[in-house]
Amino acid sequence: MTTLSSRASKVFSSESLHPALSRLCGNSRVPGLRCEWRGSVEKILIISNDSTSKTVVRSILVRAGYHVEMAARNYIDAFQTTKPSLVILDNLPSRSLQDQCCQIRIQSLDIPLLVLSVISEVEQVVQVLKLGADDYITKPFQPSEFLARIRAALRHRAAC
Repeated sequence: MTTLSSRASKVFSSESLHPALSRLCGNSRVPGLRCEWRGSVEKILIISNDSTSKTVVRSILVRAGYHVEMAARNYIDAFQTTKPSLVILDNLPSRSLQDQCCQIRIQSLDIPLLVLSVISEVEQVVQVLKLGADDYITKPFQPSEFLARIRAALRHRAAC
């Protein structure tokens, strides 16, 4: 039996994260990230064509205790092979982003789908949400908010 005091816990400062994190997070001080013990490791698939952003997002997720797979071109194959608990579409051109939202939704209606983008135009956000994304996070973002949104999406999936 695992007690609260024996749960694995570690705090990470902004200095211990990938160097590009400060650019992604808007050069602000990042409050400590707290990793909490989980009974099972959730699999997250990141679909991105930007290697720097993909590395930063992966670093945040791995340090938070998630198992992360990455894909760029063969994302449907990766989706079917990985069987992720959550999918993140990151930094994709507008048309590609819309196509990939639709393709992921064709594969599964149950998997939470989060979009990370530098585009903050309301029309883009609304269009992507209409196409099936569960959440849209504009860059730069705070890692603590990003992780909270992921936990919320996974919690909603578990409740269904």
